[in-house]
Amino acid sequence: MSYQTVFDELNRNLEDRLKRYQKEVKIDGSAQITGQISNNNLAPINLGTPALTINQLSLGKGGTGADLSGSLAGVFQILNDGDSAATVALLDSGLIDWNNHPGSPLIGTPLVYTGSGLGAAFQQLNLSSLTGTLAANHGGTGQASYAVGDLLYASGTTTLSKLADVATGNALISGGVTTAPSWGKIGLTTHVSGILAGTNGGTGVNNGSNALTVPASGTAALLGVSNQAFTENNSFAKILRARNTSGTNGYGLRIWDGTDDWGNLQALDLSGNSFLFFSLNRYYDGSAWQQFNTRVGCSFQLTNDGFNFYSFAANSNTAVSRLGVTGAGVTTINLGDAATNAASNLLVLQHNSSGTPAAGFGSTILTRLASSTTDDQSAATDIVTWATATHASRKARRVFNIYDTAAREALRIEASGTAAMIGFLGAAAVARPTVTGSRGGNAALASLLTQLATLGLITDSSS
Repeated sequence: MSYQTVFDELNRNLEDRLKRYQKEVKIDGSAQITGQISNNNLAPINLGTPALTINQLSLGKGGTGADLSGSLAGVFQILNDGDSAATVALLDSGLIDWNNHPGSPLIGTPLVYTGSGLGAAFQQLNLSSLTGTLAANHGGTGQASYAVGDLLYASGTTTLSKLADVATGNALISGGVTTAPSWGKIGLTTHVSGILAGTNGGTGVNNGSNALTVPASGTAALLGVSNQAFTENNSFAKILRARNTSGTNGYGLRIWDGTDDWGNLQALDLSGNSFLFFSLNRYYDGSAWQQFNTRVGCSFQLTNDGFNFYSFAANSNTAVSRLGVTGAGVTTINLGDAATNAASNLLVLQHNSSGTPAAGFGSTILTRLASSTTDDQSAATDIVTWATATHASRKARRVFNIYDTAAREALRIEASGTAAMIGFLGAAAVARPTVTGSRGGNAALASLLTQLATLGLITDSSS
């Protein structure tokens, strides 16, 4: 409520009270009034010479209780909390004059219409009694409610708006001058500037377009190569220098944990021949093998003329070739162990199944040859299968076939459960037969039986 409204209410109150007294006292002309006007037992009024001094009309008689003479022209008297012993005056200058009041209210305390009596009091404003929403151009927000995560932003020169929350992982992005912000993903090509340092997971250098640049130092540096760019027009060998003593005839990648070297990938040129090594715990320095550590090591080597696999004993620089395949396809397997009177496994062929094997399950070694007109023609097979696949009573069969235009069974060997069996030229495999009866003095027959028994094909029980 404004000061003007309070003053209007006080004026009407004062006028009403004066009108009541005018009905009882009639003043015609100038008069000297002594004492206070009372509404009880009125005495005659002296209409003598007017005096310049008047007393104060009390609050109880409709006055102000204050001396309005002198320089208080343009003063309007208001009350503070109905205190009859003191008044508060609103000067024509707009200032508040405290007259005999015991104290002033707190700075900033408004004059509030209380709705009773003279109706004016200095007291704190109760905001809960206000209605409506305070606009932004009056110091408010213009917003009456919010959702969790809402953000306020200036949508105009005198208005504030809410930016609703969005899904996790989005960032607040500026829309530009005079444009509202928004939530979104950070565009690496449009919203990011500068170069990510090595300590933050980057390289610390400008890689340019479609290029990888290797730093000259620090944890991202690779084997001492500085600022070599990797692009679609630059070979891998030109990026990462191998750990060679000369440092000039090869390139590669060193793999380590910061304390111990584990291995490396090397591309070397040795006397006009190309070599590619992938080595564990060893490396080739261009002329000899060297140790990264004293552990057992190995190396795969590709050359112009084939492939080799080398092994290294613990704390040894001596490479032992275990498997070699020439460019022509000749394969060499070298088994090295400490056996002296036992047969060690040199080649192991295995066939497993995701189903349940039955009779006939097995594997085949097929030999193919080129004919006079056509490559890769079947020439022979070595087939190993189960005759009985049940585990407790399993029996294996091996068949050797030879080809013309079709497979011709030449030999079959099989297990019976107690002995080996054999069959020739497609015949079923049988255990060793026993020949009985009398020779009758036939020397040729005796010799035949003796030789068949010697070969193990029969048991000679003849006489």
